[in-house]
Amino acid sequence: MKIDKANLPMKDALEHLVNKTAQPFYKERLRAEKQDKVSYGRVSGYRWGAYYDRKHDVTVKDLVHKILDEAIKEAGSNERYTFSFRQLFYVVRRMYNNYDKSYKRPELEWSNYEKIIDEIEVSRGKRIALREASGEMISPHNTPGCMLGTVEVANYVVPKHKYNKILYIEKRGFLDNIVTDDFHNKFDMAVCAGPGFSTWAVRDLCAKIQADIPITILVAHDCDIAGMNIARTFSSSSPFNSYHLNIVDLGLTPSQVIKDDLEIETYLYKFAFPEDLQNSLSSEDVAWLKGDKQSKPFENARRCELNVFTPAQFLEWLESRLDELGIKAKVRPEDEIIEQETRECIKTSIANIVQNSIETIVSTVKNNLLEKFLKQKKLEKISVKKGMDKELADYSNSCWDVIIAWLVEEEVKKKVSQKEINQDVLEGIKIQLAKARKRKK
Repeated sequence: MKIDKANLPMKDALEHLVNKTAQPFYKERLRAEKQDKVSYGRVSGYRWGAYYDRKHDVTVKDLVHKILDEAIKEAGSNERYTFSFRQLFYVVRRMYNNYDKSYKRPELEWSNYEKIIDEIEVSRGKRIALREASGEMISPHNTPGCMLGTVEVANYVVPKHKYNKILYIEKRGFLDNIVTDDFHNKFDMAVCAGPGFSTWAVRDLCAKIQADIPITILVAHDCDIAGMNIARTFSSSSPFNSYHLNIVDLGLTPSQVIKDDLEIETYLYKFAFPEDLQNSLSSEDVAWLKGDKQSKPFENARRCELNVFTPAQFLEWLESRLDELGIKAKVRPEDEIIEQETRECIKTSIANIVQNSIETIVSTVKNNLLEKFLKQKKLEKISVKKGMDKELADYSNSCWDVIIAWLVEEEVKKKVSQKEINQDVLEGIKIQLAKARKRKK
């Protein structure tokens, strides 16, 4: 709206003048504070843009570009593993903070990191790190897994004697690392992964498996208020089913973070501390999670994410936790099941040997007869181009190669009868068996 300056009251006119005069200064100051790379103070001249002196030359974007390739190399353990967007952030942030201490730099914030990496990925034409996707469960030993949806869980058939552990982890990126390292096969472990709090579907799936086979359900989570609550709420039943899940909390927990001297960060937690969670934890753990305040908002709440681990470190930590809890053992069925499987394997082994022998004989006979018929019946001279062109001109529903196949089959049947082939096949088998007996003698 246009302001009529001539008719403004004195107070409003002065306020308008001050605002207009200060606006460029205010915008420049906000920009400078955001970058955290200026010193304040008036300098000579009348241009507002000249009011600040730069303290250093490096920008957040420039520094991230400098260190990114090395960070990618470390996050992926020299290209052995894939890694999540969040895992890469921890490596980039550490390298960013440690790069040339002579530079004064602003803090690398998550929002800025996201924007910079997105731009780099666009410029490179490929994804650098994995993003969180919808949850899924993978099973060991090539047994079918399950997407974590209501219908998929309802249709899932629990396999017998294939796994005795399920791990739920709130970091989708670690699932690929577990598969790459064959960790799930080594320890007979199914793995569910999804971002943040578990859905009803994953709890229903675990309940379904728990009802069918002996199973240990494990939960791995971040060490923060939300992460600790994930472990607590996982055992709760859905509104549609009544069950209780027996959960083993692998961590991370405050005591583990302190013991292993893991990297800690602070963050703002605006909500009240969950009462049920507070009642389930020790007073020391609650105090550590809250930080330096005991009532909301918790401006310096403490956190240590699983992403602080590189993929190799995470797998090492996970195995050490299984060892500490004495749950590394693989599936070992009852003796009766083992005997049944042994008998079936004996039959299968014999059947495979017989099948291999048959296939060797049949393959030789087939090749001999193929060569014979091609020469005697002059099958190589068959041409179906005219027939194919006619079918194409009539807009047949079939593709050209399918048309050729059935046209050729019709022509071959005209030249070679099934009775003739049967006789030659039997004669060929007799010849091969005779040769086999002769070699045996």
